[in-house]
Amino acid sequence: MAIGTGRTLKAAIEQLPPMECQQHKVVSLTGNISPDGSAAFYNVIFTMADRVKARSFPMPLPVIASSPQEREMLLSQPM
Repeated sequence: MAIGTGRTLKAAIEQLPPMECQQHKVVSLTGNISPDGSAAFYNVIFTMADRVKARSFPMPLPVIASSPQEREMLLSQPM
C-alpha cells in the first residue's frame, strides 16, 4: 500500500485499530524530509506501519525539490 501525507490522512490513521499484517508493506508516496532537514510532520507511514504491524519504506528524498533538474536527479537514483 502506498501512502501520501496530510492532516486528514494522519487523523484517519490515528483511528485505525491494531492489526497483524506482517505480509503487507507500507510505502511513502512522497519525500519524508522537510526543507529544513527535519522529518515531515504529516508523514504517516511509520504510524500506520506500527498500527498494522507491517514493514514501512520511507522515500528518503526532500518533500520539495528545488528545481526540475534536482527532481530528475533524485528520481534517477537507485533506492
